[in-house]
Amino acid sequence: MSRILIVCFDGLNRKAVEKYNLGELKQVEYGDVITGSGMLSAALWSSFVTGEPPTKHGIVGWKNEALDNPSYFEDQGFKTIVSHAEKPIVQYFPFLDPRWKSMYLGIEHKPKEEIIRRNRQVFLESLEKIKSLDYDLFLVCFMLIDNLAHIGSLDEDAYHLAESWVRQLKEYGKPDWTLVIGDKDPHHHHPGYYSSSRKLKLNNPYWRDFYRIITGVMDMLKATAKSNEIIEEALRRYKKIGVA
Repeated sequence: MSRILIVCFDGLNRKAVEKYNLGELKQVEYGDVITGSGMLSAALWSSFVTGEPPTKHGIVGWKNEALDNPSYFEDQGFKTIVSHAEKPIVQYFPFLDPRWKSMYLGIEHKPKEEIIRRNRQVFLESLEKIKSLDYDLFLVCFMLIDNLAHIGSLDEDAYHLAESWVRQLKEYGKPDWTLVIGDKDPHHHHPGYYSSSRKLKLNNPYWRDFYRIITGVMDMLKATAKSNEIIEEALRRYKKIGVA
């Protein structure tokens, strides 16, 4: 089974990645993502997983009862990227994991130590799951960069901490493809950011394009895995009859 890892950072942008030379956040291809102005994170992340604009999915801000309903999008008739997976693991992604609300909502006003502690808790839980559980899609969301920017405590160390989390998730999860995605810069200005462990040859993609990109890569990896299974089975039969 193929494996896809998607690591989301609220507030991550290209300028910081280049400024601090964050190789794990650059991967083999990276660049800006056109998000448009005026959209809040809640709307952007909802569009990311549905491929739909806020006018359709209905999420425009965090003050929404849908935070408590992990099947909200399906109830509205939308198929999320998670719906395309057979063994998805979702870690604290807003509107898909109700735990996001208790872990993250409002912590942008907490002390720096508390912000780091909670985001690290999400990382440690994710690391344990990616080590021990089988998956074809692993989706995790961190609010570290955005939260620290809110209280004026965002520094280079925070970016290197985020980079180390991606490095370890990749090391232990052994994904076939890793996508790192950010919705905007720490001051809520567009563009967003993406990086890929595979060459996608993108040129200023739009935010909602990633629904199609992710599901397309997912289908491609599934087809490749199926082809490999067919080849392996043919080789087993070939050897069994004594030809090889």
